[in-house]
Amino acid sequence: MKGLLLKELYQLKHSIKAQGFSLVLFVVLGLAMKSTVYVGMMVTVLITNTILLTVGYDEQASWKRYAMTMPLRRRDLVTVKYLLLYILTFASVVFTVLVGIPIGIISNISILETVATAVGCAVFALLPTSANIMLCTKYGVEKSRLITMVTYLVPFAAIWIVFMLVEKGIVNFAGISNAVWGLILIAVAVGILGLSALFWHISCRIIEGQDL
Repeated sequence: MKGLLLKELYQLKHSIKAQGFSLVLFVVLGLAMKSTVYVGMMVTVLITNTILLTVGYDEQASWKRYAMTMPLRRRDLVTVKYLLLYILTFASVVFTVLVGIPIGIISNISILETVATAVGCAVFALLPTSANIMLCTKYGVEKSRLITMVTYLVPFAAIWIVFMLVEKGIVNFAGISNAVWGLILIAVAVGILGLSALFWHISCRIIEGQDL
């Protein structure tokens, strides 16, 4: 598994270099808009989406067939993708918090709110990316391209709409205590992590049944 993870990180290094301009652009726009939510959403999607690029590289190189000549289990090829996803999700949280701190100082936003925003964006990005790895394992990157775009747009569009409604005062959550919010966020995070684990399990079943 260590060797597989190193291979993924080498591929990731190439992908991040290719998307470095987009990452810088999102950060600059987020600072200009004074919006940690924008930074969190864009950076998280960009970073986690690089996993799908590595899946595409694997398909082009017929990596699965080559890997089967090694002492590896089929499920290892999928498991390493999810492991990389969790590592990148954590990295996106750290990055968003670091960018969000100066935004918080300018906009008088507490560090706790910044961290909550970063974690929230990362958790919601975790679900579609987990589903997309499963879809790409089943159908391939090209056939799954349209569906993967939709799975990212739907949850983040929902978050953005709610955020804008709150900003304009149309929706007011002031009556909900911090304790209740904490319970809600924990419940949502646990639910999404559970679904991610389910997608991993399904992906393992898919690849074990494929004719490589």
